Amino acid sequence: MVNNSSQALSLSFWGGTSCAIDNSTTNTIIEFAVYNPSVVRQNSHQLKVTTEAATRLEKFLDPDLIPSALKFLSKLVLENCGGSIGSNVYDYYPSPTKTPDINFDYNSPSLISGIDISVDFAKKTLINLGCVINENFITPPSIRKDITIPEDLAEEVIRFYGYDKIPTDQPLEFKAVKNITPPEIYLVEQIKDRLVSEGFDEVITWPLVSTATDQKTVIKTENSINTEVVYLRQSLIPSLKLQLDQYKRYKLPNPKFFEIGKIYYKAGDNYIEKFSLGTYDGSEFKETILDDLDKPESYTPHDINNSAVELTSQIITLDANVTLEGSQDPITLITKYSAMISKDILWSMEITDIFENKYTFRVCYYNCDDKTAKKIHLKTFDLE
Repeated sequence: MVNNSSQALSLSFWGGTSCAIDNSTTNTIIEFAVYNPSVVRQNSHQLKVTTEAATRLEKFLDPDLIPSALKFLSKLVLENCGGSIGSNVYDYYPSPTKTPDINFDYNSPSLISGIDISVDFAKKTLINLGCVINENFITPPSIRKDITIPEDLAEEVIRFYGYDKIPTDQPLEFKAVKNITPPEIYLVEQIKDRLVSEGFDEVITWPLVSTATDQKTVIKTENSINTEVVYLRQSLIPSLKLQLDQYKRYKLPNPKFFEIGKIYYKAGDNYIEKFSLGTYDGSEFKETILDDLDKPESYTPHDINNSAVELTSQIITLDANVTLEGSQDPITLITKYSAMISKDILWSMEITDIFENKYTFRVCYYNCDDKTAKKIHLKTFDLE
């Protein structure tokens, strides 16, 4: 806004009667400014006022053009309207923007477009744009605030070369790039697939804990989410034990789970972080540092179920004794009855006993109340 000592006179993009010029005007203040473009656009849309000034000021303009523009306008006023300049120029520019020096590969326009654009053409184009070239470092002109990264420069070169010269009926040739995926990632994904295929569930816990495993090497945070968890974990086991307690409260049958995550500690003046694997196989907890294992050079994912499930209530376990005629395949029976129960509430189903033609099915329901589980259970196994 533009204000005097007592009232607002105008918005950046919208004048008013207080600052209007008429035939009786004898003194004027010439003001040039670059406003925050986001604020200008927001105010313009909220007020539903679209002016030429609003359209211009919501763009990223060049503050370095203001001095020459001010001199040019002052010259026009003096030549055509008479008068004289009655004050010094007041310049307020608290945080000058620095034009970036961009490390540019002159072959990148060819690699991006898939056509042969010479290095000489690329250099000539950038010079014509007003860029300053110092070997591979390019400084764009201050007026081009939109040029900040190497891809912006490549786009300008391709644009001047001509988008119409890019063939649409030829396959692009891609330059093979070096695989920069850390081998630890391949190892982590490989272990996850193996454990999930063996019936383990993956859990994810917070890296922040309330109690240190080793006070001498623990790392204390300065900006924790609350005052109760201020340490970075040094082991996954304490968090997995808490997870087991939660599973017991939910009455989860036969819990087997694992977590792969970072652990942190100090070694002298150094801060160390390592990948760790923590597991619970139904009887004991184990932890392995993955950094000490051999890393695969590649990884092919397996087609396994990686769906995530959130427990919001206790697991409800119900049995059903069913008499079936003739010999039956247990896997086929489980598939048959599982299809009759919604996946949103079916946690697991197994046959716990077979005697002659009598089958005992044990079904675990989740995220539903006891009444709903019993109703669905009776209907599924025709026990009503």
